[in-house]
Parts: sequence; structure tokens; C-alpha cells
Amino acid sequence: MKISAQTKRIWRNRLIFVGIVAVSVAAYLVYINSFTIYDFSHLTVRQNFGEEKIFQPIAGSLVDGKVCVAQTDDLALYICEETTQIAIVDLRNNYTWYSTPPGINSEPLPFQRNTMRSHVGFRFYDEVRQEKFRWLYNDSIEHGQFTIFSVENGVRIKYLVGDLNIGVDALPFYIEEEYFLERVEGKIRENISAGIMANKDLRFLHQMWFPVPEKTIKAKTKKCSGFGK
Repeated sequence: MKISAQTKRIWRNRLIFVGIVAVSVAAYLVYINSFTIYDFSHLTVRQNFGEEKIFQPIAGSLVDGKVCVAQTDDLALYICEETTQIAIVDLRNNYTWYSTPPGINSEPLPFQRNTMRSHVGFRFYDEVRQEKFRWLYNDSIEHGQFTIFSVENGVRIKYLVGDLNIGVDALPFYIEEEYFLERVEGKIRENISAGIMANKDLRFLHQMWFPVPEKTIKAKTKKCSGFGK
């Protein structure tokens, strides 16, 4: 059987197309793999300060309302339990270094006042590319959203950043089911057992994050509407 010239051209064009695609894919893979992936994990400082314990200050003198949490022959560390501000006293010359300038409450400008009250600040962009700021004092300390732990020769402070007073609006729009079951539902069930929360609270969160499929809703609606007939 003789193959026509038209059929030959069709197959030739197909082979050329397949060849071009294969070469393009190969070139792309070579291009991607040509980049050097740097591992910066060895540059990350990891500190192990030991086991966290219930906060227990050292009995002794106070410095501007701050309690002593650690002391050596030369230095003493003090912390304010209400603001987490710290002070370090040099016992050799009685010089005191403050994390927040003394008299900051008299600063007339709110932004400067709250900025200097904050140990850490965050700058980021939201989903519409607007620049946002979060300051530790405004978004954590002022609302009492922190916990102080005692560790060896010091303290560890865990902050929860964000105003939780906004209620249900503080909850994320999306959450992984595994994370929800582990970190959210487990805590809610503990509160239900303790009488702090009710079962309806858990049902509300389930409906918000894991809504009932539309087909199920229609079936229930149909069943309920026919029930009264």
C-alpha cells in the first residue's frame, strides 16, 4: 500500500511538533535544575533554654516595679509582669538598661509611645498588597495576650499577636480539617466537659468551616417540607 504525500506531510508535521515539545520540556528542566539551591538552615540560630516552668520570680528588691528573674555576680535581670518590659542592672556600678525608655507614658504622640513600648514590630502586605504593621504592645501586650515562663537563668515569653476582642471575626476564613480537629475541636471539647462552653458552640464552628453539602441541604429541605403534609 502506497502512502500518499499528504499523509506523509501530516505525520512529518506531527513528529516535528512532538520533537519541538520534547526539546522544550527538556530545555525547561535543564533551566530549572541549573539554579543553585542554597541551604541557609545552618545560619539560623537555635537556642535551647531548657524546660519551661511556671513563672517564679526571685525574691528580692524591685526595680521600678519590676521583679528579679535572674542574677549573677555582675548582672541582674528584672521584668514587669504587666507589660513584659525588662531592665538589666549592672551590679558593679548600679547602671540600669531599660528595654523601654523610662517615662514613656508621658510621650504625647500615640504612635511613638506604642512603638517604644513594643519589643518587636512586624511589617507585611495583606491580600490586596497594602502595607500593614503590627506592634507587640498594641496587638498583644495591651490585651494581656502573653504568658511568662521561667527558664534557667531567665524567662521566656510567648505572645499571641492580634486583637482577639473582635470575637468571631478573629477566626480564619480557611482552616485545614486536621488542624481544626487537633487544635480547635479538642480544646472546645475540653471546655464543654468543664462546663465552660456548650455543644452548640462546636456545632456553630463545624457549620462555619465545614458546611453541609448543598445536596444534603436540599434533601433535608424537601423532607421537612413534605413532613407537614
